[in-house]
Amino acid sequence: MDDDYPEVKVRTQDGNMVEGFDIPIDQSNEKFNVYTLNDGTILRAKLVVTAVVKVKNQWDLDGNPVYTVQHQTIVRVAQAHPSSKRKG
Repeated sequence: MDDDYPEVKVRTQDGNMVEGFDIPIDQSNEKFNVYTLNDGTILRAKLVVTAVVKVKNQWDLDGNPVYTVQHQTIVRVAQAHPSSKRKG
């Protein structure tokens, strides 16, 4: 089954290069987390996965395949405290 996907090399968080399979994302549901800061500012943030690689010949302790993901963090100010806004 893995042979159906392109082989790629990726760097893991610990800096090692590993071989894997580029698995396309069919569907995602990324919701914003909302954070209210002490000064009244409200931030919305979410992690957006941009690529998934199934690492070749690696499994976790439960026998599940190991995946590595590339992602981007999106942060938006939903409501800024008035004193934080630029004047004029």
